[in-house]
Amino acid sequence: MQGDSISWAWLPRLAMAALLLCLNACAMVDVSRVKPTDVVSERRADVIGSKRFSDDTVQVLNSLTLNAKRCKQSFSSCSEIVEHASGLNEERRLSALSELWLGQALRGDKGPAIDDATLNAYMQSARYAYAYLFYTRRTPAERAFDQRQTKVITFYDYAVERVVGRWFQALPKLSTGWTQTELAGWTVLRPDGDLRMRSAPTELIPASALRFKGLRNVYRRDGFGSDFVAVAPRHARDASDASDASDVSDATDAPDTTAAPVASAASNVPAASAAPAALVTTTEPWREPRFAAMTGVLVFGGHTLDEVLDTRQTQLLVRDPFRDASVTIAGRSVPLGANFTAPYGLWLARSGFATQSLRSLLGRKGGIREPRVIFMQPWDPNRLTVVMLHGLASSPEAWVNVANEMLGDEELRRNYQVWQVYYPTNAPIAVNLMQIRRALDATIRHFDPDGTTRATQHMMLVGHSMGGVIARLLVSSSGDKLWSMVPEQGRNLSAEKRERLHKALAPYLQFSPMPQVDEAVFLAAPHRGTPTARRRLARWFAELIRLPFSILKEMANVADLLNDDKGKGAPAHVSNSVDNLSDTNPFIVATENLPISPNVRYHSIIGLYKPHGDLAQSSDGVVPYTSAHLAGAASEVVVPSWHSVQETPAAILELRRILRLHLESLKGTTSAH
Repeated sequence: MQGDSISWAWLPRLAMAALLLCLNACAMVDVSRVKPTDVVSERRADVIGSKRFSDDTVQVLNSLTLNAKRCKQSFSSCSEIVEHASGLNEERRLSALSELWLGQALRGDKGPAIDDATLNAYMQSARYAYAYLFYTRRTPAERAFDQRQTKVITFYDYAVERVVGRWFQALPKLSTGWTQTELAGWTVLRPDGDLRMRSAPTELIPASALRFKGLRNVYRRDGFGSDFVAVAPRHARDASDASDASDVSDATDAPDTTAAPVASAASNVPAASAAPAALVTTTEPWREPRFAAMTGVLVFGGHTLDEVLDTRQTQLLVRDPFRDASVTIAGRSVPLGANFTAPYGLWLARSGFATQSLRSLLGRKGGIREPRVIFMQPWDPNRLTVVMLHGLASSPEAWVNVANEMLGDEELRRNYQVWQVYYPTNAPIAVNLMQIRRALDATIRHFDPDGTTRATQHMMLVGHSMGGVIARLLVSSSGDKLWSMVPEQGRNLSAEKRERLHKALAPYLQFSPMPQVDEAVFLAAPHRGTPTARRRLARWFAELIRLPFSILKEMANVADLLNDDKGKGAPAHVSNSVDNLSDTNPFIVATENLPISPNVRYHSIIGLYKPHGDLAQSSDGVVPYTSAHLAGAASEVVVPSWHSVQETPAAILELRRILRLHLESLKGTTSAH
């Protein structure tokens, strides 16, 4: 019994010893391997992308015995602790506060409308990010490799995006001469900007919300600030030329406005059917951009870190990224962010060009009746001008990737501006030639009345198909060679009728090269016509085309003049655009060998579809090589392609080469700013 008693007495001690041995043997830290992709995901995680705080912010909270759950339940006390706790350097403190306030804003941001509490949270987030970037000991350049800084820039950009959207709802309600106002407890100064638009925008759409189909690339410039598309109201040229589908950047006579939005950009998603606030009539042939690239930068009052953290004053800087490559913040010049594709893509998506160009070709209601010169960017006297002319049954959509690739090339974007000529392709070539020349001359006179700017001294024409024919004639001399087209009875008229007939036909039959142009590119252009226009399908299609009434009326007057004094004469036939493209058409035959100005260097880009060995016998499926080929060209490139050669990567690369060559030839002239 005594032995049993002794063994039971030692049993608790033995158990305790075993427990101590177990505790000593159990590791307090364990390790496991993580997939490389998971490592990257964890490093990139933040409150925007993964809906949870980044590791940097979590570590700050852990060091203060806080956690995400507690901060959500008692945000005020949590943010106070982080703001005033000792032991944190300013970079860790400010980056954490920026993300905490952004998380608070995201929790309150439940719909299109942003209430004052949520707006204040976004403002706080942007201010802490701003203080981190510009008022801590290290400069942004010294933190170039810090992942924390990359996240803070993202916090700032997103907060600014939402703040500016809310402001563009509120600011138009203020009086015209306002200088500051109060919003969500903040003093908001009048925006400062250089965005050039002819009328106040009705929408402000974050570029980050837009995705495009049909564009090969989206071209951005990394930098500071949030990217937007500012959309001005649609304007009707006149009642007969307005179309519900037409959204082609009509200009107004309204004064320039900078950061004076009207209404509503609350949603991140653009409304394609958004109704314009008003339609403004204009008779000018040019159309300045309705869709403008804009970068917004929010700056806060104060010159020191303490002053910035104490301020409740802020101002929006509205910048045109085509003009500004950088912005000065707190005495430092930093790169300005931009999205150059977004306004162009949104313009095309809302244009209705596909339907309208077909209506124009068939002479139906809703088509255009006269050429328009559409600016891709606001007029810039220091940038060289490229004028693009589309082909038959087409529109500016023909240049969708060509123009976008120009926007994506920094050197070309810095040195060139693009004008697109949009014209009715049912009219005869002679009529369109005359009207396009008048539209371009009027545009040049308006923007450069003295003809002294770089923009109008070295212009380049780029034309596809029928647009290429027109482009060649714009740099050619007719002399008196086209008067042979006048019917024989017109040569036996009285002196008075001959004078009247000459006056009526001279605008179509006599022309000289545009003096402003010194370079031209012709893509798949049927300079000598095409037999395709004589084929049965083309003839059937030509029968569907209806000429504008104004042309029919003018040609009827010409027919009357051709009658002799006894009222006898043959009826005058008016060719439409398809007729004009036939290789046997009198106009094409008469103009195919007109001399191009010796001051113009020209290039050919020709499509080759199903090559048959002998280049002279080949075509692009529509235009024969022999018709597109021009002797004396500075360069000629044959691209494996159907007739729409301008959309091929090879043709775009060649066009970019020609543009760079053009720049090189102009070295020593006034450079772009």
